[in-house]
Amino acid sequence: MIIVGRIILLSWYGLFTPQLLAEASLLLPVVFLGTWSGTRFFHTSSPERFYIALQILLFCAAIALLGKGIMRVI
Repeated sequence: MIIVGRIILLSWYGLFTPQLLAEASLLLPVVFLGTWSGTRFFHTSSPERFYIALQILLFCAAIALLGKGIMRVI
């Protein structure tokens, strides 16, 4: 129900544009591919290997956010 409420509110305020919906529909196969490959990786890896991969992903995201923040200040 929360998602339906969000969709209604976003539509009401005009935040869903045809371009946004077209981009979302084009990215939908990538989302399914990422979900499928992530599930396969999770089931075939050990907990230690998954934890290391998660830490690397979080570290890369933190570096990207840090770089974005620095670029905004400069």
